[in-house]
Amino acid sequence: MAVSIVQHDIEEGAPIIDDYPFDNHTKKILPDISENSSNSSNINGVDAFHENGESHGDHHGHAANPSYKSLIASSVVCFIIYFVFCIVFSSVVWDPLNSSLDPNINPPFGVAQGVGINLMGIAVGSVFFAWKSGCNAIIAGPDLLPVVFFAEAGTSVVTYLAASSAQALRSTCADGAVADDAHHRFLGGGGGGYAADASADPCDLFHRHLAGDELYLDETSISKVVPTTLVAMMIGNLVTALVFYGLGKAKNTASVIGCIPASVVAGFLTCIGYKNLGLDYWHQNDPWLPLTLAMVYGLALYAFKQMHIISTDKLILAFIFGPLILFFIMVAATGTSMEYLRETDWFLTQARDGAGCTQNCAFVFVNFWQTLQTVYGAFGSNLVAWGAVPRCIPIFIMGAVMTSLDNMLKLTSSEKALGIDLNYNHEMKLGGKATMISSFLAGSPAYGQTKFNVINLSIAGTSESSLPTLLLGGICLLVFLSGAAGNIINIMPRFLLGGLCVFAGVGFLYENLWEGRKKMNRASFAIVWNLPKDIQPMVPGLLVVFVLGIVLSTFEFMFAFMHKAKDPSIRCGDVCCSSAVRSDKHDSQLAVMAGWFQVFKVDSFVFFGTANTLYQQLKAHLAKQKVTLPKAERTKYLIFDLSEVTGIDSSARDVFYKVHRLLKSEGINLVWAITNPKVGEAFEDQGLYVGAIHFDSLDLALRHVEDELLRKAHHLSEKWLVNQTVRDIFQRQGEKKLFPGDL
Repeated sequence: MAVSIVQHDIEEGAPIIDDYPFDNHTKKILPDISENSSNSSNINGVDAFHENGESHGDHHGHAANPSYKSLIASSVVCFIIYFVFCIVFSSVVWDPLNSSLDPNINPPFGVAQGVGINLMGIAVGSVFFAWKSGCNAIIAGPDLLPVVFFAEAGTSVVTYLAASSAQALRSTCADGAVADDAHHRFLGGGGGGYAADASADPCDLFHRHLAGDELYLDETSISKVVPTTLVAMMIGNLVTALVFYGLGKAKNTASVIGCIPASVVAGFLTCIGYKNLGLDYWHQNDPWLPLTLAMVYGLALYAFKQMHIISTDKLILAFIFGPLILFFIMVAATGTSMEYLRETDWFLTQARDGAGCTQNCAFVFVNFWQTLQTVYGAFGSNLVAWGAVPRCIPIFIMGAVMTSLDNMLKLTSSEKALGIDLNYNHEMKLGGKATMISSFLAGSPAYGQTKFNVINLSIAGTSESSLPTLLLGGICLLVFLSGAAGNIINIMPRFLLGGLCVFAGVGFLYENLWEGRKKMNRASFAIVWNLPKDIQPMVPGLLVVFVLGIVLSTFEFMFAFMHKAKDPSIRCGDVCCSSAVRSDKHDSQLAVMAGWFQVFKVDSFVFFGTANTLYQQLKAHLAKQKVTLPKAERTKYLIFDLSEVTGIDSSARDVFYKVHRLLKSEGINLVWAITNPKVGEAFEDQGLYVGAIHFDSLDLALRHVEDELLRKAHHLSEKWLVNQTVRDIFQRQGEKKLFPGDL
């Protein structure tokens, strides 16, 4: 009788509390949130955060009728911010190479063309993701991580060319020493590149010291720097595209990427932060004032971002235009010329401009087809040093792996920030297709960027319109075709661009070192600390660092995971009960409602290799319920029994965020049963207790759920007196028993 009453009540649309998320702290019914709703917020109890932990305000859903003004404004703001970052990305790769020295390429190839490479990646990524992505708010393009690997590849190419170039003419000095001929150029120093003065004495002590520290290339080798670097980048992008697509096609995105320990990821990203702060973008002969301003600028920007005073888009725009306007006001007030500022390294410059200038030259208009012409024209000539390509293979492999990991992390953080569920495998395949097309067009990798996704959502107010993404791609394409990137670079001071490098590098260091110490045990944090600090300077290349990190993490895991982990199990309520002594009536009621709660038991140490299996098993269980059970009989409470868990890896902790959000979207009340105090402290520090109930034992958790079910049964029984339909059913059943032959 009780079952029929419950089902009838739900089918009639009565407001049964079990069908809605229920806040156990406030005792209030929360809004119903479907599986794909964009209204779900972060599980931390505050608004959704992107990958660096910043809030985007109250924009969890979508505006009912977003205006074209807001959609256009979103694309314009995203373009301005992304364009400035494209200048930074390009300068990281091309400025140290002094590629504009090549007299055979006109206009000179350098930072301006590098900006075009990044704009092409954004344009292609915008089209693909607006067309096929699971969320229309996704903005795709390059990021700093693949740029660092491009810089590594460029350095490797120059090193090879320096070693294999024709033997320099040698001069014997009076003291018996041997010096390089003064006519040989070198790459990798100073802002605008140098050529040793032909009248200089090669035995001069300063010249000899410089020659010992820098790489010298002859004219033939200089002509191969740009074509070989572009070909290496194209091959690296194709490798990355194949890894993206292969992971998605094999449907192993989460499992493969999830097997990389968090300590290795954090340590490697810390290496990137160190390299970003120590890249050849900084030169020892730079003036101290621009460097100091860059440090102050970058640190201040990151500090304000962490304080969440204003939204990210407004903050970055203010930090771009505010210092820029103030700088030019001071330049005008002091009467300083732009030529003097370029000579004193206040601006990025190139070694020549193709129109007579040969030192500290401004950038000029470029032809949009120049990059494609250079790279594809090199295949039919002897301008590609093919011997340098094998030296870049470890960089290609490492870049593809880490960029794929970066893509995966941005997918998960976009889910949290936008309050959506993404099909990781589909998004990875989409990124692979976009990156492959972009690479053939000499563009950069294209994959979703969380910070721009959040900015897009916060300004446009919707995640359902692809117009901002398409407009952004269109603007990038127009700027690329115009060839005006160089003229814009001419008004961007180096302290601003360098400050953005500091901003990015400090983010890697702070979030992986300072904040990482709160999330990891001592062994894991030791790996994070020592990889960039002690190991990376002693080994050749980032690939070796990554392999060493995996080895160290394996030893850490062997000590922590001393016995074989058991597979998670799900037990129904009819086989679980608390130690509470209850009446026969209550036992009967609980037996009827036993299907409304389950116990998900997890044993031993939860590490990065088993966490995804746990989540997939839970997801499959809930999906099966939707198919096989009516809504009235589905799970209302889920107890996560972690009483026998000895520890949780920092990578696995992210899975419990997804568990929290999945159950909330299904309207299921989550109850934690955690015995280990360290595990409980970790859950509390990470905000996993917010929006859930937690107990120190499984028995207390079961007792709480049973009490809640009995309370709801009591509420249902009270409706018999006020619900006419229920009274009629009860009356007919009673009359049928009294007069069986007459009815």
